[in-house]
Amino acid sequence: MGIYLNPGNISFAKTIRSEIYVDKTGLIACTNEYLNTKNQYLCVSRPRRFGKSMTLEMLAAYYSCGCNSRELFAGFKIAQHKDFEKHLNQYDVIYLNMQQFLIRAKKQEVTQYLEQAVLEELREVYGNWFSAQITDLTTALEKIFVKTEKQFIFLIDEWDCVMRERQESEAMQKQYLDFLRD
Repeated sequence: MGIYLNPGNISFAKTIRSEIYVDKTGLIACTNEYLNTKNQYLCVSRPRRFGKSMTLEMLAAYYSCGCNSRELFAGFKIAQHKDFEKHLNQYDVIYLNMQQFLIRAKKQEVTQYLEQAVLEELREVYGNWFSAQITDLTTALEKIFVKTEKQFIFLIDEWDCVMRERQESEAMQKQYLDFLRD
């Protein structure tokens, strides 16, 4: 369990223990329909305080192979769905909060900082599947896939913050958009 690679279910476990949690696990069944299709890229664009971050924590807890979330979801709507166990904890999840990367990167390019941070964690788990000379995330993921056929699910919180908060830096925005396209 890492910070970015398979962050586990601790955040979601805290969330469901709060007094105000509303069961949104039905969204998991909707998301499952898009896995392994040409429509697999989803963007949830809602107003502030709508629960987007909480939803991503829920998806990370459900999909991440770095934890066992069966009991965590047992009392919720998704547990009744016919495909509940098909995707439960079956994928490597890479969870990125772009707001945090923007803050931590300081003067460094955001995408370069992000790739280095995620590559560090990938090397801990899959270091023998790609060489130390590989310094870009896309190539590392391709090498891992070729060797293992494991699929990765990317969950990106605050995905648009680079556009909102770095409007003056067209170069950074272009680099970030290129990263998203890869």
